[in-house]
Amino acid sequence: MAIILLNGKKHQKDFTVHVVNKENVTITGLEDNQVFTFDNTTKTPWGTGTITVEDNKVDVNELEIFYNGTGSTTYSSKFAPVDAGTYTITYKVKDSNPNYVGSVTYTFTIKKSTT
Repeated sequence: MAIILLNGKKHQKDFTVHVVNKENVTITGLEDNQVFTFDNTTKTPWGTGTITVEDNKVDVNELEIFYNGTGSTTYSSKFAPVDAGTYTITYKVKDSNPNYVGSVTYTFTIKKSTT
């Protein structure tokens, strides 16, 4: 039971808490701090060629992928960026996965073209 004070009045409410213990998994496979040159195409960090999840506990196709700008770069999308700037890419086990949690974030830069 919880007691909540709202607008000066006490309210009581019964609730149930479900604790779920999920196993943390390691996600690997890319190189960090890669630098690309702008050429009007999307850029995504690469590494060993494959993102892998520890012991294949989660199918990599089931990972969420997010791109975000860093520093003065404003960007937030599930799609890879094109424009010059600094970015992160995060691979994350979906919250809906009943057994596992985990994420990894890599940084990369798309520099302005010199031509």
